[in-house]
Amino acid sequence: MSNDFDFELDETEDVQPRVLDPNIREQLKTAKRIQRERDSALAELETYKRDAEFTKMGIPDIGVGRLFRKAYDGDVTPEAVLAAAKEYGILESRPQDQARHSDTDAELAQLARVQGATVGSSGSNPVAPEQQFAAGLADANTPEEVMAFIQNMRSEYPDAGF
Repeated sequence: MSNDFDFELDETEDVQPRVLDPNIREQLKTAKRIQRERDSALAELETYKRDAEFTKMGIPDIGVGRLFRKAYDGDVTPEAVLAAAKEYGILESRPQDQARHSDTDAELAQLARVQGATVGSSGSNPVAPEQQFAAGLADANTPEEVMAFIQNMRSEYPDAGF
């Protein structure tokens, strides 16, 4: 019989399948398990890297931003992601958000005026006792000045806990 190999095949010889040693089989199983764990860890690492990139680009992790993070399957370069996020309106503030912010700003200004009236301050921008305390401590140069300032704050604001 002719073949393409450099040796003669003796067809009368019984060819027995070789059985692997049990230790080798166990090592192969272990190697396959390690390979699966490594692949899983690499996939998880890629997920964390992608999430960190989206966070660096300012894509929120809540609401529509979270949906965008899960659904986006394009190139993860900053330019591509930011362009897609702007296209879907994720990074741009909407007019309703701006209106909501202006309402909040007006409400905060009104609360500051009310607080100024209740503190007894005649100015339109009252300073909180905690801010006065921090500023006074920063201005004091000696331990005696610090103690005198603390005594003054205690007498002026007895309920503040100074």
